[in-house]
Amino acid sequence: MKIKNIDHINISGPSDLIEQVAAFYIDILGLTAGERPQFSRPGYWLYASGAAIVHLTVDPGCQAGNNSHLNHVALSAEGLQKYRNHLAANKIPYQESAVKELKQTQLFLKDPADNGVELNFAEEI
Repeated sequence: MKIKNIDHINISGPSDLIEQVAAFYIDILGLTAGERPQFSRPGYWLYASGAAIVHLTVDPGCQAGNNSHLNHVALSAEGLQKYRNHLAANKIPYQESAVKELKQTQLFLKDPADNGVELNFAEEI
C-alpha cells in the first residue's frame, strides 16, 4: 500500500458560509468550480489541474467555526510573489515561513470558515 497525495478535503457548513468558502477558494486561490455528482446535499467540487481537490457540502446543521478537527489543508502552488500581492490586495492576512531544507516557502492563511490553508512553493525561497 502507498499513499500518493491528498485526494481532497471536505468542508461542510451552512449555505451562506459555503458560498463564502467557495468564493475564497475560487477568487483568492484560483481553483475552478466543476462537475459534481448529484448528492443529497448541494455543494461544490473545486478543481486544480483537473482534479477535484476541495469538496464543499451544504449542511444546515453545521455551525460555522465548529470544525476544530480540520487544522489545515496543504496545497502545492506556484508564483509566490503573485500570491503575496494577490493576498495583500484582497486584505487576506497570512504568515510566511521559509523551509530551507526543502527549498520551499510556505504561506499560512485562513479561509472564511476558519480552516487553515498552507500554500507550498517549491524552489521559491
